[in-house]
Amino acid sequence: MSYKSGTIIDDAFRLERLVARGGMGEIWRGEDLRSGQPVAIKRVPEQIEDPQNQLPERLVREARAAADIEHPNVVRTIGAGFDDEDRPYLALEWLEGENLEQLRRRGVLKVPQILEVLRQALRGLGACHERGIVHRDIKPGNIFLAKRGDDVEVKLI
Repeated sequence: MSYKSGTIIDDAFRLERLVARGGMGEIWRGEDLRSGQPVAIKRVPEQIEDPQNQLPERLVREARAAADIEHPNVVRTIGAGFDDEDRPYLALEWLEGENLEQLRRRGVLKVPQILEVLRQALRGLGACHERGIVHRDIKPGNIFLAKRGDDVEVKLI
């Protein structure tokens, strides 16, 4: 069963619209009912291969650990838990912009841009490692270039 617009999760988040769907789940734009701020809600699909059924608990445990990281180059985790269908979800800060994979597909990056993206991404990784967290999926799709006015801020997802 898929989420629907207007669905409330954990009495904390209201879903607004589906923005992406892939092998690792759905991403919804939603609203944090406590703060009124927009959030990204990621829901893990039930058909994901997990023979020992450890993925749901591991994802929630890792999300809660990531919530302790406060760094400008790491996406902020707002919440994590299980929805009404007992499937794990993550609530993350909503970001406007594009990931590095999307940018790469559009054209060639110049060396100064590449160096700045790497510098910020490494700062985010350093913040994770200082807290004992290893990001196990570094790839262009998980490096997000968030628009902040005229500036771009790199966020590890």
